Amino acid sequence: MDRDRRKRINSIKITIVIFMWLIIGALAAGCIVLGLKNAALRGELKEARRTIESQEKALYLVREPEGADGEQSITDYEELLATGQSVFDQRRLMEEDNNSPTDGSVDPYCIYLTFDDGPSENTYKILTILREYGVKATFFVQGKTDEDSLMLYDQIVQAGHTLGMHSFSHRYSQIYSSGEAFEKDLDDIFDLLFESTGTAPVYYRFPGGTSNSVTSDANMRKYIDILHGKGIEYIDWNIDSRDATAGGIGADEIVDNVFKNFGRYHHNVVLMHDGTGHDSTVEALPMIIERARNMGAELLPITEETVPVQHLKTR
Repeated sequence: MDRDRRKRINSIKITIVIFMWLIIGALAAGCIVLGLKNAALRGELKEARRTIESQEKALYLVREPEGADGEQSITDYEELLATGQSVFDQRRLMEEDNNSPTDGSVDPYCIYLTFDDGPSENTYKILTILREYGVKATFFVQGKTDEDSLMLYDQIVQAGHTLGMHSFSHRYSQIYSSGEAFEKDLDDIFDLLFESTGTAPVYYRFPGGTSNSVTSDANMRKYIDILHGKGIEYIDWNIDSRDATAGGIGADEIVDNVFKNFGRYHHNVVLMHDGTGHDSTVEALPMIIERARNMGAELLPITEETVPVQHLKTR
């Protein structure tokens, strides 16, 4: 009897030991799998950071005006960071300001609020704010065919705002691959907006602006000629809210960015974004409107009377 009992006890002990080893093995295997996944995620994160850094560098590259030798130089990313200025600050300093009043007039400064990359749910919020303040603005939209977007195109026009084009696809590699590709994308966004609103859009903002680092100035001039051939004008900006900064910035910083150079120009075209994720822009908008009015500025949509702000001029 004792022998059988001892056998059962030994058998239980062996089972327990085996079970414990199985648990330990499973935990060890789990740790190995988690370690491998963690290493993979760290690799992906490192690659993502490199991609973001390269994109940020691309945004800071700017072609400077031709020198005496007829060649263009490239302002380096690190040099720009050292000066604390963005590509758009540099562009403003490089170009002659044709918009500043020089005749001693006391006409109010004009501020043109422009929003890129919509429509989205933030466009609804921005339209509501603009209606409450009685302000008209300009929306450079992408091509979206869902029901909400089609309704928003029409609402923008019906509310008296200016509806402009910001390409159909917003894919740089596709849009700027050739003149034919650019014109195809342009026709697609034009047709979509005309069919949605019954109004032909006549203003265009290039993805990245005409100062983008994706394509050459020569190609940009070719794309500009395509626009002008269709009776369309292009609009850049001379005030960058920086609301598209990687990682995002707060509403107060957006407001500061809009007004830190206020007064340098008579016509101030402000770059903002109303796409998904730009909640801080929505939050900043009432503060921008109120501060502009307190400073005596006139808030206007882009119209045929607007002096076009253009980084790359062709005429």
